[in-house]
Parts: sequence; C-alpha cells; structure tokens
Amino acid sequence: MATHLWQTLLTRSLGEGTEPYLNITWWLSHPLVMVVTVLVLLVTAQGILGLVSKVIKQLLLLIVKSPYLLLQWLLAKSSQSLNLPKMALKEPKLDRKSGKEEKLHERLLISLNQLETTQKEQERVLKELKNMLAENQTQSLPLKPDSSSSSQTQPNPPAADR
Repeated sequence: MATHLWQTLLTRSLGEGTEPYLNITWWLSHPLVMVVTVLVLLVTAQGILGLVSKVIKQLLLLIVKSPYLLLQWLLAKSSQSLNLPKMALKEPKLDRKSGKEEKLHERLLISLNQLETTQKEQERVLKELKNMLAENQTQSLPLKPDSSSSSQTQPNPPAADR
C-alpha cells in the first residue's frame, strides 16, 4: 500500500510537472525560449536558402555552358569522322595561369627597377662621401712644398650635384 501511494504521487507530480512543457503555448509564452527558437529557425532557414542559391547558380551556369559544351563535343566528333586534326580549344585554367605569370613578371620588373634605383642612389651617396672625405683630408693636412706630395694633395673640385 505504501509503494502504491508513492507510485501514484510520483506519477501525478511528474505528469503535472511535464505537462506544461508539452504544451506549445508554454513555449510561446516564455520570451527567452521564444528568442532562442526564432534564432535557430532563422539560422536553419538561412542555411537552406544558401543551399538553394548554390544549386540555382550551378544549374544556371550549366544551362549557359551547355551550348558551348555541346558545340565543342560536336566539333570534336565531326573532326574525328572527317579525319581532321583535333581543334584545340583554350581552357580558362590556362588563361588564369598566364595571367598569374604576367602579374609575377610585372612584379619582378618593378622589384628590379627599385633595386636599380637604390643601387644608383647608393653610388651617388658613396661618391658624395668620398668627395667629403677628400675635402676634409685636404683641409686638415698642411700643404708641403715637396714635389711628390703636391701632385697627391691637389684638392678635388666640389661635387656639382649637391
């Protein structure tokens, strides 16, 4: 009898406790649960619409490409039946590679030009430094009347590009 009492009490409390959760009005009346539910539904709808969009894009691309592919196939078959050399049609992947190669070549040329400009600038600065050092040495050393030193100590003319 005591087990029967506990069993009825447990089933009644569980039944009354879970009853509101099974009712859809309880889900709609709680704002936090409703917000989470709406967010889940929006994310799911966005995913489904994204998939539909991708499928439509692929179908339209196939529809646009199909006449070209059909013509290519027909030309290949007709050239085989007439024993003509195969027609080589350009593939878009080759164009992309040549575009990448052109960009790489252009970047290399720009880099080489920059290196050349930098080298010229370094040469100009070194020449200017040599002139400055030569002027400094001639000013700090007294001139001797010795004939051998007179040819070596002639001052260099100042640089014109200063």
